[in-house]
Order: sequence, then C-alpha cells, then structure tokens
Amino acid sequence: RDADVEASTDGFSRAWASGQIQSVHEKRMGWGAGGLYVQHFTLNVGCAFFRPTAAAISLLQRVSRRLAEASAWDQQVFNQECFMLSHGDYTGAMAAVRVMKYDEWMNSKVFFFSERRRFIPGRPTPAADLPVMIHMNYHADKHKRMLCVWDR
Repeated sequence: RDADVEASTDGFSRAWASGQIQSVHEKRMGWGAGGLYVQHFTLNVGCAFFRPTAAAISLLQRVSRRLAEASAWDQQVFNQECFMLSHGDYTGAMAAVRVMKYDEWMNSKVFFFSERRRFIPGRPTPAADLPVMIHMNYHADKHKRMLCVWDR
C-alpha cells in the first residue's frame, strides 16, 4: 500500500471519513475575507495496520512516550500525533495515513444510521455489501447492538 498507517475511521459518510474542504467567510471584511480548511473525523486505533516503516515506528514511539508521561486517551493522542502539522519548533510525525473504506470497515453509526437501508432486518444483504467489520463505538448499548448485528 501507499501509507505507513491504515486505520478505520469514526466518520460516517464518505466526506467525513476521507476528508472534505470547507470554508469560512467573515462578511464584515468583504470580498476575500474567507479561508479554506480540511475537515475529517479521527482514525480509530481499534482497527489499524502499521507498515514497519521508520515513519510508522516513529509515530508509535511518539504516542507511547506521551502516554507514558501523562494520562490521556490513546485515540486522541494518536490522532494528534498523526495530524498535527509541523509549526514553529514542533515537527509533525510525517507518517503517511490512509483511511480504510468506511463502508467496509464500519463503525456503529454507519451500520445503524447512515447506511441503515443496506441492513434492514429480514431483508437479505448481498454478500458483496456485507461489512468486513463493525466497530461498536457510537452506541452505549453495545451488547444489544452486537446481538442485532449478529442477527442480521
């Protein structure tokens, strides 16, 4: 593949999973007062593949070091290290990142909300449309949701 890290996403649509360009505009400043920014959901460290490259190893060492120094949520630290741009004295991780296909490596919001029509109980789902995995990360009633996925 073309990336040091490939991971599932918490995004629930193509745009939120792979990224989209948005803009802001300050009307009081008139023409040219806008700016563009990139917006995407975080990667989910629960399902990730790391190529044994120097960049991937460095990224994981950075995450490990931060988690050893202070109590923090591993997924948040991982995403900060992946996506924080180099600036000033800070040098970013420089690891190439690829997001897994959100409609194959699903999270529970995709399965139960944005792609729900594909998985209606009692209606057969073609094998080609079945997800590879469903990560139960958007719902508090995880066990109940897992049983529902199993039934489908």
